[in-house]
Amino acid sequence: ASKPAFPRAPGRMSTVKIAVVGPKGVGKSTLANALAGDFHDYGNMPTVGVRIREFRMALESEDSSATVELWDLSGDLKYESTWPAVTKGLNGLAVMYNPKEKMQSKEVNIWLEAFCKNSTLTSGQVIIIALNLPPHQHPKPISFEGYQSTNT
Repeated sequence: ASKPAFPRAPGRMSTVKIAVVGPKGVGKSTLANALAGDFHDYGNMPTVGVRIREFRMALESEDSSATVELWDLSGDLKYESTWPAVTKGLNGLAVMYNPKEKMQSKEVNIWLEAFCKNSTLTSGQVIIIALNLPPHQHPKPISFEGYQSTNT
C-alpha cells in the first residue's frame, strides 16, 4: 500500500501547504484566487511579500476534506530573504513563468533551487506552469467552468 501524500492522524483534518512562486506579473495571484474560488478581476496589483489563500477541498481517496493553504509569493526578488521560512512544512510547489520573457526563463532556476533545495519536496510535488503570454501582457481572470469550490 502506498503512503498518503498528506498524512494525518485518524479523525484529524489535514492542511496542505502549496507555494505559488515565479517572476513578477505572470499571474500567480490570478491562479491562487481562481483555485480558491475567487474569479474577480483585481487588475494587476503586485503582491507585497506573501499572501495566503485558504480554502477547503474534498479528498477523493478518503471521505473527508483538507484545508489548502496557497502561499502566493511576490515575484519581486527583494523578498528572497523570506523564502526559507515559506519552505517549512511545504507540501507542493507551483512555479509560474512566461517563456516569451527571456529573463523569466532564467529566473525559473532561481525559484526551483531556492524552494526545492531547502525543502523535502520531491519531483512529484512540483509543477512548472509556462504561461505563454505576449511580452508585457498580464493574465486575465481565470474561469473554471463547472468548478466547485468548498471554501470556508
